[in-house]
Amino acid sequence: MLPLKREQQTSSIYPHHAVKKGKRGEAKWRIVFDGSSHEDHAPSLNDGIEMGPNLLPEILATLLRFRLYPVGIIGDIGQAFLQLIPNKRDRDLTRFFWYRVIKDKEGNYDTTREMITYRFTRLPFGLTCGPFLLSATIRELADMYKAEFTNAGALVENSTFMDDFAAGAENDDCVTKFYYELISLMNQIRLPMAKWATNSKQLKDVWRTDGVDFKGVTQTIGIDWNT
Repeated sequence: MLPLKREQQTSSIYPHHAVKKGKRGEAKWRIVFDGSSHEDHAPSLNDGIEMGPNLLPEILATLLRFRLYPVGIIGDIGQAFLQLIPNKRDRDLTRFFWYRVIKDKEGNYDTTREMITYRFTRLPFGLTCGPFLLSATIRELADMYKAEFTNAGALVENSTFMDDFAAGAENDDCVTKFYYELISLMNQIRLPMAKWATNSKQLKDVWRTDGVDFKGVTQTIGIDWNT
């Protein structure tokens, strides 16, 4: 549910621009919506919602905990914000304008000048409350299943910065066990994990057998890591 400051009429959110992100030859495009855009004499959506408290762990502390152990593992929650579903009564707040796209007889798509109002059924990028809602969701998940998933439940709260996860273990057996436990925990609310990396040869063999994609050279919360 979106944390509203007050009951009021807010402006729709607008497609702001497309952002290109490139790392190691890989390029991805993402449309960024401007939750701070507003019409004359009307507040923006970000003006009408609470940012929420900062629940993110300290980056330095997270990296130090990751380096405390000889074996490391990192992962990423795939399209994390889009996994969160706003309450139906809040979805009118996530309206946005888009041009109608039509399909011609040859099967090609053309963009018309007709404007249509849509609304998100998933949490969009560009809202000031996004980081809080994601962190709160992960904390609530860890707390709900801490008895069933002892290791993953205890570590995920302090080892997840936004959608990046980084943790360590004493040996190959521990990190492999932790991997399966983490997957099971995230599957409770269907949070897909991706972008795996580890320096454990045993876990890499498991991933090869299971067909899991992983990288040998990557980044750990912005820091380069050659596994």
